This record gives sequence, structure tokens and C-alpha cells, in this order.
Amino acid sequence: MIVTDKTSGKNDLRPEFTACHALLDADDTLAVPALDRYGRSLQGSRGKLEGRQ
Repeated sequence: MIVTDKTSGKNDLRPEFTACHALLDADDTLAVPALDRYGRSLQGSRGKLEGRQ
């Protein structure tokens, strides 16, 4: 499945981002072409990933 999110990584209110995470299972792989698209900072991205565990 391909999910496209055009909203800035600085904004946590991203409906497509939230929907994407809701669809992920523990053994799924999430490919992000650029990490700055996932989150604004390393700490912010890490927090989002840790929230998935």
C-alpha cells in the first residue's frame, strides 16, 4: 500500500500520517524517502517510532 502525506513534518496534525501508522503491523516496513518528511528532528522522529512499539 502506498500512502502519500504532503503536510510538513513539523506539524503533528497529519491525517494521512496517522492513518498510515494505524495500518502498520509489527512486522511491516515503513519506507520514508527522506527522514525530514517523517519528523522535524531526530528526537521527534524517535518519539513517533517509540510510540509504535
